[in-house]
Parts: sequence; C-alpha cells; structure tokens
Amino acid sequence: MEHIEYLLATLSGTRLALPLDLVLSVNEPAPVTPLPFCPRHVQGLVFVQDRVMPLMDLAGLLGLPTRSPASATSLVILANGDDVRALEVDHVVAMVAVDASA
Repeated sequence: MEHIEYLLATLSGTRLALPLDLVLSVNEPAPVTPLPFCPRHVQGLVFVQDRVMPLMDLAGLLGLPTRSPASATSLVILANGDDVRALEVDHVVAMVAVDASA
C-alpha cells in the first residue's frame, strides 16, 4: 500500500497539509528584508541555511484572515527542483501518512 506523507501546520486558524517531499526543513522565523515593487504575495527575502529566498504570504494567497508576523513560530522551507521558497506558519502540528488510494 502506497502512502503520501504530509507536514501538518496551522496558519491563521486553518490547518494546512504540505507535501513532505517538498519540505526541505522547518526553521525558526528569520528576519525579513522587504522588497519594493514586488507582488503582494511576496513578503520579502529571508536568509536561511546559507540561501536567500522569497518569503511567501500564503495567508494572503489563500484569502485567510490577516495575521501578525509575530504569531509565526516556524518557517517552512519548500523546494520544487531549484525553486526554493519560505512560508511562515503559526504552528507545525505533525507529520502524517495518508493512504494514496484514499
């Protein structure tokens, strides 16, 4: 039986399931350098694990309630090939495996 693994996290009171095969790491929040003239869904740049990467505003993209940046307890680093991005989440809850045939 094949399973798909997810990292469960919360953001603005909403539970998210992030595919674990895309998660590089979970880190403490990092200072954000704002960028002028960037799309609204990009909060700025963060320096994590010797790399500079965009910090995405996932709450804004999903239409979730505005949250205070201070409420983030974790920074989830996602990678799809060479595309690496950071997401702030309120809490990382667990890692779960789901039956792929479900």
